[in-house]
Amino acid sequence: MFCIALLSVIVSVLIIIAFSLMMYRKVPPNKALIVFGLGGRRVVVGGGILVIPFLQVGVELSLEIRQLKTIIELYTSDNVCLNIQVSCNFKVDSSYAHTILKAYEYISSKTEEEVENIIKEIIYENIRSVIPKHTFYQLNEKSEQIIEDIKRGVESKLSQMGLKLELLSIEIKN
Repeated sequence: MFCIALLSVIVSVLIIIAFSLMMYRKVPPNKALIVFGLGGRRVVVGGGILVIPFLQVGVELSLEIRQLKTIIELYTSDNVCLNIQVSCNFKVDSSYAHTILKAYEYISSKTEEEVENIIKEIIYENIRSVIPKHTFYQLNEKSEQIIEDIKRGVESKLSQMGLKLELLSIEIKN
C-alpha cells in the first residue's frame, strides 16, 4: 500500500514538473515576451515565465535595431532643389515595460513594410517642416542646428509610439 501511494505521489510530481516545463517560455535578450490574460499584462525581456495555456497568451516582440533609408527631394525657400539622403536606425524602446507595451500595441497589427512607411512619413514630415523655411545659404550656415531640430521632432514622434531613435543621418545635396 505504502509503495503504491509513494509511486502515485512521485508520478503526480513528475507530471506537474513536465507540464510546468511545457508552459515555461524563455526569450533571449533581443526579444520581449508580452503575456496577456490571467494576472494582467506582463513583460519579460531576456528571461522566462510560465504561460498558462487557455488562460494566458505569450507574444514575442523583437527589440533589435531596424534600419531604413530614403531619399527626399525638397526645395529651399530660394527654390534650390535638394536631394536629402536619410538613414534611420530605430528600435522598440526597451527601457520600461510600458514603452514595450506601447510599441506592441502600435506595431503588432502592422507589417514590417507598413511600420517602415510610417517612420519614413514621420521623417519626411519633420524635414518638410524645416527645410523649405530656409535658403540654401542658411542650410549651409546652420546645418547642424537644423539637423538637430529634425532629430528632436522625429525622436518625439517615435517615443509616442514606444520606439526609440538610435541614429538619424541626414545628408543634403543639391
